Amino acid sequence: MALPQGALSHRYRGEHPVRTLVYLFHPDRGRVALAVLAFLAKHTPVWLLPLITANVVDVVVQHGPISIP
Repeated sequence: MALPQGALSHRYRGEHPVRTLVYLFHPDRGRVALAVLAFLAKHTPVWLLPLITANVVDVVVQHGPISIP
């Protein structure tokens, strides 16, 4: 049995995967952008935690003063 070759299946043939995702999420691009912003806001502290921890360890090892730059 042959697969149907309609406009929808032709749209994805040979395209870059990112273009396919952009096409699929086109009606909801505002929601996707909001979700990306929420993800960035939510995870920023987790990304900064190793930097803060490294600075605390440096201060303790060097017996330096505790101050906020």
